[in-house]
Amino acid sequence: MKEKNKKGLSLIEILVTITVFTILGVLVTSIVFLTLRSTNKSSSSIKIRDNVNYFLSIIQRQLRSAQSITNCPNPEDTSLIEYMDEDGNLGSFSCESSDVLGYIASGSGRLNTEEIDITGCSFECIEGTSGNSPSVTITIVAEDTNSSLVERGRFSSTTKIYLRNN
Repeated sequence: MKEKNKKGLSLIEILVTITVFTILGVLVTSIVFLTLRSTNKSSSSIKIRDNVNYFLSIIQRQLRSAQSITNCPNPEDTSLIEYMDEDGNLGSFSCESSDVLGYIASGSGRLNTEEIDITGCSFECIEGTSGNSPSVTITIVAEDTNSSLVERGRFSSTTKIYLRNN
């Protein structure tokens, strides 16, 4: 009697193949999600950095052209700096916090939108000494409020502004 050629896969071979493809699928899906998360965090960090640099440029422009800083040095309150602008008007920058978000105020107006949370902010004014101009060191720490906790970007910046001599 002739035996038939049995062609086909056994149950074990099919199960092994399904298992291998399932593991590959899970790995590829994880890699895609991690890549998307990293991309979102990177774009969030860039948005925050651009906003903080914008705040710093406004503050820097106002303080450099100011006639004087009225509360320099300011060891008691580093969340506020007051200055007299080039026209003799009193102005200020301050670090404020509401119930939900922190922000930087210029006078009574907010510099940042609600998309950016200012989590840390300080202005340290140092009096000028002989031959040195007075300076203000500004530190800002900010976070993105529109992203999830895992994708939330964070940026901190410290800059020193040398004021003109008066």
